Amino acid sequence: FGRAMADLKDKNPMVRRRGCDELARLRDPKAVPALMGLLKDENPFVRSAAVDALGLLRAPEAVAPISKILATDADGQVRQQAAIALAYLGAAQAEDALLAALDDKETGVRYAAIRTLGALRSAKAEAKITLLLKDADPGMRRVAAATLGQIRSAASLAPLAEALKDEDPSVRREAVRAIGGLPGDGVKETLLKALADADETARLHAATALHRFGSPEGEKTVVALLKSPERQTR
Repeated sequence: FGRAMADLKDKNPMVRRRGCDELARLRDPKAVPALMGLLKDENPFVRSAAVDALGLLRAPEAVAPISKILATDADGQVRQQAAIALAYLGAAQAEDALLAALDDKETGVRYAAIRTLGALRSAKAEAKITLLLKDADPGMRRVAAATLGQIRSAASLAPLAEALKDEDPSVRREAVRAIGGLPGDGVKETLLKALADADETARLHAATALHRFGSPEGEKTVVALLKSPERQTR
């Protein structure tokens, strides 16, 4: 611990970064004040490592400054690490900063922000994430579907059902999985329709979800998939 703390003051930024990484590994809360000081380090690698360490240390006093970093830091990697760290911190008070980060110019920041909002089960984010089901990036549409599945709002059923028409099978798979965890009426009927999906994995997810509902309708689908040419499906 003493060596790592000394490293934080070294002139070499890579040594300072190493000190942050070691303090993150040690999980000693006495390191928090020193790590907070490095959030303004001139080197982005050091700032990123300090953000990561504070997240892993679950330091509640770091929520506000890390939220500010997410909104203002010039380096995309630092902003991305800030979004990830806010998930470690369970920082519901950072919802506004995370919502704003969904419009970040860097793809990695947007992905990290939406995943953290999912981990927080942010009801406040539901409307904006629903819009991302229409994003040009199929990866973002897929993550949006998965995130709505984490939030588990009955209002998500209609947009997720529409996502079952997506041209990308990975998006449809996540939509089916998300629908299977939703409350409210209409879920079973939507899953029954998904049994006809062209993608084997999507059909399998639908059948599994129906079984969880105590519905045997997916059994024929599962039996048929035992003869799939895909070993993973079988």
